[in-house]
Amino acid sequence: MAKKEMSEFAKGLLEAAGEASAHMRGEETGVIVHELPEVTDPLTPDMQHEAGDRAFVAGQHFSDFVKDHRFVQAHPDLAAMAQSIEDQMAELYQAIWRAETSA
Repeated sequence: MAKKEMSEFAKGLLEAAGEASAHMRGEETGVIVHELPEVTDPLTPDMQHEAGDRAFVAGQHFSDFVKDHRFVQAHPDLAAMAQSIEDQMAELYQAIWRAETSA
């Protein structure tokens, strides 16, 4: 079998991963870090939307990759626990949208 050359795209990914690792170690790199602005009011509708979005994404990932995993589903005790967690995450998502905001 002939040895395949690495694509430019793959080379770029490896380079980016190396730079990210160096940045995480505190080394000087070309990585641009965007600082989040300071939040003066955490109760704005924008913050509510962000929290709701994050709760949805986290819940979806939990359902897709943990609760629905064959190993978890093959064990009734784990499946029940995972279902309970999924239900609580759904309740949190709904509660976020019912919570009062400052607007």
